[in-house]
Amino acid sequence: MRGPHGEDLPGAILFACTMNAVRSPMAAAIMQHLFGKFVYVDSAGVRAGTLDPMAVEVMEEIGIEIEKYHPKRFEDLLDSSFDVCITLSPEAQHR
Repeated sequence: MRGPHGEDLPGAILFACTMNAVRSPMAAAIMQHLFGKFVYVDSAGVRAGTLDPMAVEVMEEIGIEIEKYHPKRFEDLLDSSFDVCITLSPEAQHR
């Protein structure tokens, strides 16, 4: 897939962390904001947590809303075929 400036992009990216409550939803939202027209983006955790209010507030400061996001586990993903999986915690990397 080609990006807006002709760069090569993967077709699907997964951001993963331990509870899918701070790091991975923030990273996925930023990627979605920048390249969402070109790349399928999702995030998941080893365990489902509760979205951290601080993460919501920080993302609002840069104009990206994640307030309605519901953290999910790997088992909750609708698709398991990703070109790139970016892990943001050791637990997610081992999973």
